[in-house]
Parts: sequence; structure tokens; C-alpha cells
Amino acid sequence: ITIYLNLKVLNFCMQEKIRHDDLRIDRMLKEKYLEELQGAISIATSAWEVDKYVASLAKKFCEKFFYKDFKFLNSGTEALAFILWLLEQENQGKEIEVIIPAVEYYSILSSFYPFKNIKPRLCDVNSDDLTIDTEKLRGMITENTKAVIATHIFGNSCRMNELEKIKEEHGLILIEDVCRALGNKFNDKYLGNFGDFAFFSFSNSKLMSCF
Repeated sequence: ITIYLNLKVLNFCMQEKIRHDDLRIDRMLKEKYLEELQGAISIATSAWEVDKYVASLAKKFCEKFFYKDFKFLNSGTEALAFILWLLEQENQGKEIEVIIPAVEYYSILSSFYPFKNIKPRLCDVNSDDLTIDTEKLRGMITENTKAVIATHIFGNSCRMNELEKIKEEHGLILIEDVCRALGNKFNDKYLGNFGDFAFFSFSNSKLMSCF
């Protein structure tokens, strides 16, 4: 809902040739989009309507980006925590390692906190685009390494062709962090379609925000 209304605001400002922080904008938007705003409020206050809206939005994401499935949780952090929980269940409580890039959002590390048997290891990044350095990644893999998080950062995609080779060679789970690269592609394929899992976020520091 918020994304939709934000786009309406931007479009309205462009059409009317006014700044988005103009004091007249609230009155002008209310006059032009009152009915749509009332509809948005109705959806937001009805759990049944929200469920239908979320299901519809998930379907549209799959159609747009060619994802096999898409589920909405309360945050990207929660999505990664769920993936880590699945890893923990798969490995039956054994101590395992997940390699993550050294340049990463703090919540990625905080997602590991509840899982005492999953150890995050930091891998250096490429200096030109800040994505994970695949050569250094190869040197970090041990028998306890079970997964790698490929973070596409600031719109830059990881070297997915190299990461896919590493995944196959070592039997790893590949997790894509697409929080800051939604809609970007690698070799004409949308990010989020390369790994076993992918997670997204719409918080205020992302390319598409609900804040």
C-alpha cells in the first residue's frame, strides 16, 4: 500500500510541477486521491483484506521476476532467520558455518544470534563493487561450511556464474541477499533466481522502501 501511494505522490508532484515537500501537497493529494486513500485505509484495517492484498502482491512478484514462490514476512531479517532455522533443522543441531561478505547490513549478523550451532564467517569483498570475493571465498570453505550468502549490494550483483560453480563443487546452499538490488539482473536473469533461497527487504535503506 505504502509503495503504491508513494508512487502516486511522486507522479502527482511531477504532473503538478511542485516539490514533494511543498506545504500544499497534503490538501492537493487529499482532493485528488481521497477515494484511493480511503480504500488503502480500509485494506489496512481489515485482516482479511490485507491477506488478499499480500497474496496478490506475492503473485505479482513471481510473475514479474519469474520466482517460483514468494512469501511475505515482517522483515528481511526475519526471512534470513527462517532460512537459518531450516539449515539448523537440516543439519540436526551439528555445528556448521555460513560464509557472508564482510560488507553487509548489521541485521544479517544479528539473524545468527538465536542459532548457537551456526557460525557466520566473514569473507572479504571486491574493491570495485563490494560484492563477495569468490577467490577468497574458495580459500575459506571447510568441511563445516554449509552455505554462502551472496549479497547484491548498492545495485551491484555478485559474480553469480562463479558462485554457482562453487556451490556445485562443494555442495553448498546458496542464499541470495537481494535487499538492495531488487529488480537488477545478472546475465539477463533477475537476481533472486540463482540461489536455493533469496530474501528481500523494503525498509528505509533499500532501493524500494515502504517507509
